[in-house]
Amino acid sequence: MAELEALPDDETLLLLNSFEPEPLYQVLEERDFQYETMSGGSDVWYLEIRHE
Repeated sequence: MAELEALPDDETLLLLNSFEPEPLYQVLEERDFQYETMSGGSDVWYLEIRHE
């Protein structure tokens, strides 16, 4: 979360994960981040995170 808080407004963080990070969605929403999730196949998920 520290990396996200330090993320400049004009940048996006790309998170790669081996499963859909559903538990993270509520945390991001509570902290005013926008996100977009994309599946790259059965074992990779991409999550783009940015400030609202």
